[in-house]
Amino acid sequence: LEAHQSDLARVFQHAPCSAEDLPERLQQLTQRLQQQRLALRGVQELERLWQRRNAVQERLEQGRQQQATLLARREQLTAQGLEVRAAHEQAEQALKVTLQLLERQRLARSESVEQLRERLQPEQPCPVCGSIEHPYHAPEALLQALSAHDDDEEQRARAALKPLSERLVELRTEVGALIEQHKQLKAQEQQWLDQPGDAELARHPLYPALSDAEQPADWLRDTLANHTRLIDEDERQQNSLLALQQQASALQRAVAQAREASQQAQQLLQAHQAHLDA
Repeated sequence: LEAHQSDLARVFQHAPCSAEDLPERLQQLTQRLQQQRLALRGVQELERLWQRRNAVQERLEQGRQQQATLLARREQLTAQGLEVRAAHEQAEQALKVTLQLLERQRLARSESVEQLRERLQPEQPCPVCGSIEHPYHAPEALLQALSAHDDDEEQRARAALKPLSERLVELRTEVGALIEQHKQLKAQEQQWLDQPGDAELARHPLYPALSDAEQPADWLRDTLANHTRLIDEDERQQNSLLALQQQASALQRAVAQAREASQQAQQLLQAHQAHLDA
């Protein structure tokens, strides 16, 4: 019995509390761990909301940069479009004038071809086509040659207009695509703005401390590390006290058993002594 009692006393000789205070100390430690874990979850939730807000802001900034790029490209294409449109209008007007001129020439030619043929001089350029060769002796041949020259003039005027018309179509198509992309980016931006991230973050009880920090990321890292360290320390202490409690319980049972055995032995001794006395 004395040996067990000595072992029990030795167990608590260097313990942080006495055997009587051990249950209360464990209860306090358990409550403190619950509070520390609750505080850690609060900081983790704050970090999650803060990171989500940062991600939204990053997406918004990327979207706005893309919108700015699209608008700059649209302005560039619009300026090109104005230049091409002006050139197109000039080419269109030139074609119109050419067609009108050619039509007037055809009308005049049908009446004066005979007079023109008579005025042709050997080795002298034709006033209409510029050729110095005059192999035509019939009015029909001369009219056919002049008509081919007219067709060439018309084709040149139309050829000058065609690439400008095609370029205008290309520019309108590209500008239309830019407008559609810009609409999509604006819609995405509104979706990000409609998210409740900022409101949830502002309602968090730890947000004022985070917003006052010069380096929010460092504050979050240090706060999370501090809570984690405290929890680790309390868990180690809790495990140590639980092991102490288990060891003390075993020794207390041994003391109780030894005491009971001692009492039984005393009773037997007393009974035996009484029998001898009788």
